[in-house]
Amino acid sequence: MDTKQLIRFLKVCEVKSISKASKELLISPQGLSKTIKKLEHELGIPLFVRSPIGMVLTKYGKSLEPRAKNIIHDMGKLQYEIDSVINSDKEKIKLVSSYGVFRLLTPECILEFERSNPNISLEYEEYPDVYVDEYVKNNNVDIGFAIEPVDDVCFDKVVLKTFQFQLLVNKKHPLSKKKIITYDDLDNVDMVIESKDFKLYHILVQHFKHAGIKPNIVFVTNGFSLCHKLCSQNKCISITIDFISKDMHYNNIVAIPFEDESLKWTICMITKKDYHISNALKIFQNYILNWVNNIK
Repeated sequence: MDTKQLIRFLKVCEVKSISKASKELLISPQGLSKTIKKLEHELGIPLFVRSPIGMVLTKYGKSLEPRAKNIIHDMGKLQYEIDSVINSDKEKIKLVSSYGVFRLLTPECILEFERSNPNISLEYEEYPDVYVDEYVKNNNVDIGFAIEPVDDVCFDKVVLKTFQFQLLVNKKHPLSKKKIITYDDLDNVDMVIESKDFKLYHILVQHFKHAGIKPNIVFVTNGFSLCHKLCSQNKCISITIDFISKDMHYNNIVAIPFEDESLKWTICMITKKDYHISNALKIFQNYILNWVNNIK
């Protein structure tokens, strides 16, 4: 007698029908009947009798029903406690990442780490840039994938990758013919960019102000996806990073480099200054560095 048999037994008790129970259990009626007969054989007692109202419990079945519920409950509780003990033996890492970083690293980066390090439990979430810095600073997480600029007073950082900003335009837009973009090209032009929760916004606004131009920012968003969609519809221009643009797969838009090469999107791996770096965290940091070095 096992829990699977008892679960199937209780389902027949509930619906009083082999056919209905088999549909809910996603098995064949023949398979379910075989399970009930096997359980009766093991116990040496009849559990059901057929009646006009369906499958009715015998006195033995009525005796088994509450005990079966208790057994399943206890087994579930035991499994939970075993899982808790197993997980308590694992070293834990809490990671927070800026949106867009996993487009570069890919989800396989995390999956491969978990496969290679079964004794390390990795929890991770994605947020806009400014939240990543705050989460690490306030000790809500152990480590973050952040975007520059990063406060060197508060954080220890390792630069992972740097990319140049590019102007994103529809092929029908007049700017699509240019080989390189200057700030003057952007003055009074309709533009959509990421919101103030992203460092890209603040970098651009600072450079625009220094250059003495003022693009017409018609909309701000919380991700690159809408920027690419609106550019594909030729409703505006936007700013992108080359690997993100390639990942979006729009054939009717182009990404053009800026004359100002200081417009950069730099991914860093950050920890809080003087934060205790556990052995598990060291393993993760080294793993990420090796992964990034292998990105083509």
